[in-house]
Amino acid sequence: MTAEVALLNKTAVALAADSAMTVLGTGKIYPANKLFALTRHHPVGVMIYNNAELMGVPWETIIKMYRQSVGANTKPSCRDYLLDFLDCIGKSPVCTGEQEIANLMRIASAAYARIAGAVDDDLRDLVSRQGRFSTRDESKAIRNAVEKRLAALQGTSVSQSMGGVNANQIARAHRSKLDECIDREFRDYSLSRAVRRSLHRIFTLTIKSAEPSGGHSGIVVAGFGESEMFPTLVEVTTEGMVAGKLKYEVRRETDIGREGTFASIMPFAQSEMVSRFMEGVDPEFLNYVEYSTRELLYKFGEGVLDALGLTDSQRLNAIRTAATKQTEDYFRRAKDFRSRYFVDPNNGGCNPPSQGGACEH
Repeated sequence: MTAEVALLNKTAVALAADSAMTVLGTGKIYPANKLFALTRHHPVGVMIYNNAELMGVPWETIIKMYRQSVGANTKPSCRDYLLDFLDCIGKSPVCTGEQEIANLMRIASAAYARIAGAVDDDLRDLVSRQGRFSTRDESKAIRNAVEKRLAALQGTSVSQSMGGVNANQIARAHRSKLDECIDREFRDYSLSRAVRRSLHRIFTLTIKSAEPSGGHSGIVVAGFGESEMFPTLVEVTTEGMVAGKLKYEVRRETDIGREGTFASIMPFAQSEMVSRFMEGVDPEFLNYVEYSTRELLYKFGEGVLDALGLTDSQRLNAIRTAATKQTEDYFRRAKDFRSRYFVDPNNGGCNPPSQGGACEH
């Protein structure tokens, strides 16, 4: 697990990262470097989060290789440094054919494990409510989870770095290995041919999607480019090499200037502590309150229908939709309130209003 934060203002950048690495599946914690100088000659730093390796090579090794490559050469901006760093990775011999195949299967396993986890959750919920579940319930849970993930992937944007990649061809070339991944992640379930076809489709969409998988690496580059008067920060995520190309996405960019953003505090990876400090409330607690509020509204509406003898699936679905919308609207307004009065009170600033009163300047 990783906690990192960047603070930027007009004169400086401060980057901070913890020094612990947890090995997945073991729970063991080891010391690890996550913060480096990207170049030895210029004020540009880089932080790594999530996966500490790229294709089995530690990021520390890759960064050292880049330092030798860039030498004393300068770049106009931090974005240029980052793009040059990514280009260097794509051209360096850090990936063999076997490693690329292993990376594809890692991406597939992460995608399938996510769906299998959703099925597990649905069936556990059934057991808690009914005491058991049937084979029909299992098939329905699998089908619903697969269809939901398909719909979500179809709604995501396509990775710009994967524009020329033929994901269908990749899936056909590795069909047997994909089936092995499916059998491993869904070993407790029986899958129909239609579901298997959908799971293969999910793999192709995942390859093309800009949404990162669980095994991605995050890269944060911040500092002063040669032409930058004030500091900038660029964040990308990368999935490693796919079809001979480095898959990556630019996630965030912050440009400190005379107007607009004059300072910024940005968390990465585990952001809970920064959120608690900035907003005064833990995000996990907020998620619990939002979920509980939505369920409370739904249960109340369900109870009213039941008392009136009007319960049917159409009305229940309408209540579920209305409860979700009202909850989302309420917590959106609550987020705006925290931002205006607590996170950034100087930008539109007045003190929080008392109940029924106007805001106090």
